[in-house]
Amino acid sequence: MTNSYSIKPHFSFWIIAVIALLWNAMGCFQWFIEYGYYTNPASREALPEAMQPLYDDQSIGIYVVFAIAVVTGLVGCIGLLLRKSWSESLFLVSLVSVIILHGITLMSYVRELGAGAMVMPILVVLFSAFLLYYAKKNKALGILT
Repeated sequence: MTNSYSIKPHFSFWIIAVIALLWNAMGCFQWFIEYGYYTNPASREALPEAMQPLYDDQSIGIYVVFAIAVVTGLVGCIGLLLRKSWSESLFLVSLVSVIILHGITLMSYVRELGAGAMVMPILVVLFSAFLLYYAKKNKALGILT
């Protein structure tokens, strides 16, 4: 009988998993900040003037999708650290949520803030796609069980 953890991941697996966990934890923190601006109009005074109107037009649905994206990403990273195959499914949900979120909000951000506002959403989509790929790859190698 073989142990389900008989395949040892490379040291880089742990580094990538920890960086991913920190990245997604920062995403959760960002959600709390963004939701705070949305629910408390007085807090928006701390923002640059160009950003303040962005929160006036948002719907609660944006924050629901945002929450799904960051929570499934964070739990997926915990699953990755635990070497669980279900992390792949969570990364898929996270990626789809990220694409929906930025598909809805990106143009208004670019309109208000300029083309530079595209950098972070593109990075988030790429990192989310990488995590899904990485989980699939490690599941196929037998590292995730």
